[in-house]
Amino acid sequence: MAKINLDELTSQAVKHSNSIRGRYRQYEMDTQTLLHKLAERYSQNQKPALNRYFNDQLVNSGSVSDALKMQSGNFLDLPKECYAELVQMGYATVDNQKEIGFVVNINYELLFAGWLFETQLLKSNSVRLIDTSIVGGKSIIFEGELSCGLETKFSFLLNNQDEITKIAIGTGNKNPVIISGTAFNIYRDLVPDDIKRNVPLSCADIIIDEHDKVIGSFSDLTSNTHGYKRLEEISITPLLLEAFANEGTLGAADKKLVSRFFSQLSLDHDNCISELINESPIFTDGTTLVDSINTLLNTFQPFSGNETLIQALSYSIMDRHKDYGLSRDGEFAQLNFLNYVEDTMSPYLTNTKYVGQMNNVKSLLNATQNERKEVRHCHQLSQIIDISISNKIDTKTTDGETNELCNMNNSL
Repeated sequence: MAKINLDELTSQAVKHSNSIRGRYRQYEMDTQTLLHKLAERYSQNQKPALNRYFNDQLVNSGSVSDALKMQSGNFLDLPKECYAELVQMGYATVDNQKEIGFVVNINYELLFAGWLFETQLLKSNSVRLIDTSIVGGKSIIFEGELSCGLETKFSFLLNNQDEITKIAIGTGNKNPVIISGTAFNIYRDLVPDDIKRNVPLSCADIIIDEHDKVIGSFSDLTSNTHGYKRLEEISITPLLLEAFANEGTLGAADKKLVSRFFSQLSLDHDNCISELINESPIFTDGTTLVDSINTLLNTFQPFSGNETLIQALSYSIMDRHKDYGLSRDGEFAQLNFLNYVEDTMSPYLTNTKYVGQMNNVKSLLNATQNERKEVRHCHQLSQIIDISISNKIDTKTTDGETNELCNMNNSL
């Protein structure tokens, strides 16, 4: 077994973290490209007369930021063909008793702001990731800027499967557009092919708030006195698991260093650790993942102050169970995996010290106990059949050999 070198592992963590940061930078560029694409799409979907009129208003105002300050009174010269389009959109009705021949039931200021948000704010540049949120549902939040200096804000809204389904379009907190006393935003549906999220979402907040520190050795990781983490401090744990999967070992002194490092992990980072674990191609095989987790837990006995780590490991098991449900064998693969988890990690799943952090795994095992027992019986029956078939083959082979010998003797 090869001894794990912590400084070499740290060097790998730096490379891995830089790769993830690069993916985020690419994600920002892809997002900017998408915004411009959406601006073109929404412009093409506009009613032609209203589109021409609003374009003229924008040109006359001088900039998007000035256009957003226009009031309803600025739209009294709306052409008649625009009213006809408002009727088609359901924003007006025909009324020949009125001087203009129509009754409009929408605020012009609101209508114009919506047009500007759809066709102009989406042309933002310097788009950058600024936050993620789980309040009212998951979202990924970006900021951008128009050539006039107006700060813009965009949020991708995710469903329960972490798929991006909508975009919220607005202005930044420094210059919100207020209409009727409320900050104005618009929401638009996205199609599945618009953009793919190919970044570990739970790492976003770490990357956004990272302190600037050069990390050249494992001691640099453990000497972090800043309030914010570096991504390397998170990505080294999956790499350590990979090293265990490749039969690596730690010396006694290094065990103490790593154990001390684990005790410094923040409770906020359990999801990030588990997401990076499950990105590893080594751990697409659930048994390898469970074996590596078991090795890690056995290596650092007794555990102390590692609630975040235990929670992260349990999340990775739950995620792998979910992935098996999407495989060809579906539920059968899931039950096989859970039986392996139970057989391999039973001491930790029954230990009251870890039950709080691994309660989700234990609850899943309890909920599937009857189904998993049936799967075990199926395997036992299959083994019995295999042995029986093997014995019959051996018997036939022996009888055949005996007959051949008899035939040879008779010929002599």
